[in-house]
Amino acid sequence: MTFKKILIPTDYSEVSETAMDYACELSLKFGAELYLITIQSLPASDDANMAVELIKTIQESNELKLKELSHRCEEKFPGLKISIHFSFGITSITLNDYVKTGKFDLVVIGSQSNDGLEGFLFNSTAESISKEAPCPVLIVPRRFKFRSISKIMVPLDVQMNFKNSVHVIQKIVDFAALFDAEMEWFYVETKENETTTSNFPTILQNECEVKINIMHAENVEAGILQYREKYKPDMVVFIKQDYGIIKKLFHHSILHEHLGHQQLPVMTIHC
Repeated sequence: MTFKKILIPTDYSEVSETAMDYACELSLKFGAELYLITIQSLPASDDANMAVELIKTIQESNELKLKELSHRCEEKFPGLKISIHFSFGITSITLNDYVKTGKFDLVVIGSQSNDGLEGFLFNSTAESISKEAPCPVLIVPRRFKFRSISKIMVPLDVQMNFKNSVHVIQKIVDFAALFDAEMEWFYVETKENETTTSNFPTILQNECEVKINIMHAENVEAGILQYREKYKPDMVVFIKQDYGIIKKLFHHSILHEHLGHQQLPVMTIHC
């Protein structure tokens, strides 16, 4: 898995600045180009001439802000390759379209914690992008400071079609290898979904068997949070599907717990 193009949306807020720093660190690590984009709504005006002037002013103002932000990033992160992009539109819709057509390898997006919602990079936008994006999406919580990724936690679903998920599993393994990070694959067993490790096929990581642990808990959300407390990862990766654990992923209680109080980045990747 290679990362050559990384997209980072911004609205110049504290939330997006945190994600920006994280994206810059990853860009240098991967040798990737960073695509910085901001999206603004079209101004409403009954006067056509005034509307044209407003559009021109808004675009020029944002392009200037983007240039200033990119220059600050280049000074803070020497060697960074960055380009700037501006667009008018509805944030979630326009951003999703941009992600789908841009052939990006990764999207890094900021998210507010559950302490409040401000700016456009809040949980609903992050959720929308991660649901629709064809590439992995890394959601970075507000005020999170980049640190070396040494442990990655991956919850699994017993219903997962492993035969059709080999390429996704390999992407996660490759991502971890870039940081020489340990990986913890596990399944949350409840009274409603009892299983055994024999339910899971062998997963190979560099020709070595990967152990899949079982966490016993009252429910899936509790099991994931308990496992995280035990393992203390630097990142959680969710393999997204249309069933099982994925229905739990964007239940606000667990998403906010990871992104909010616990201040932990979450990566989602489609199966």
